[in-house]
Amino acid sequence: RVWRVAPSLKFAQVPKARVLLHMVAPAKAYYQAPGNAVLARLMACTVLADLNDYLYDASCAGCGYELEVTTTGLVLGVSGFESQVPALVSAILTRLRQVLKATMPATNAEGAEGGELKGAGEVDKLRSLFETQRELLLVDLQNTELESPYGQAAYWIRQVMESEAWHVSEYMEVLADPELATLEAAALSLGALLKAAKLEVLVTENAPSRKKSKGGGEGGGSLAADEAAGALRARSLARAALEALGEMAPRMLDETTAGVGAEEGAADRGPRAVLLPTQADHEAKPAPSSSSSSS
Repeated sequence: RVWRVAPSLKFAQVPKARVLLHMVAPAKAYYQAPGNAVLARLMACTVLADLNDYLYDASCAGCGYELEVTTTGLVLGVSGFESQVPALVSAILTRLRQVLKATMPATNAEGAEGGELKGAGEVDKLRSLFETQRELLLVDLQNTELESPYGQAAYWIRQVMESEAWHVSEYMEVLADPELATLEAAALSLGALLKAAKLEVLVTENAPSRKKSKGGGEGGGSLAADEAAGALRARSLARAALEALGEMAPRMLDETTAGVGAEEGAADRGPRAVLLPTQADHEAKPAPSSSSSSS
């Protein structure tokens, strides 16, 4: 399912976009044990550290990205220029698939299948990154005991209120054991999350600039046409995300589609794009007058 926030003309001069991809997974897929939960989180941290070198140029160009495992699944956030965000999403998910295929036990013995990662040096580098992230995460969890009293109280309230929540000590027990916290086990945990997940996408982008024409009117096409084109771009981005993950791609939350523009009624259109209004649109609506009701 694709959600697209209606663009506002107020920010038309800045061609930026932000995409959030939420791979919603059931708790039984990866959260049924503390080991699966913390290893999936650790694998996401490893992939994120690997992307620092892989996407260094994109970071210098003003693009940003984040990858995090939560209690509801895997969240990928990408921001940057509208023309580059789809390519960045595809590159990140392609790299995620490459890393998982190269480190899962089924393919690790033979190396990365199909030339995904070149040479054993890539896997050794990932293993080194994994050990670094394991130590950092373990230290971070150990420091929870040093937090302020209100922070610890909030944590214990969450433990009481949530039906399925593992304690930090159970995570530390797994991370402290080198036989349990392995790169292969972490790859399996994150791979199980992706295979059981359903994809939900939120796209926010800026409206195209609408300059005045010589006759005094607005140029650049109608607003309805721009919204239709934006919905098509959002659905294309969701399709590209699924293609980048390949056989590890999650399913769509809603495979039914809503017609937009010339493609209305197409059976293979892809994920449905839902248009969400912005706060500026609500403020722009005129308030109902009392005179109209009295008349």
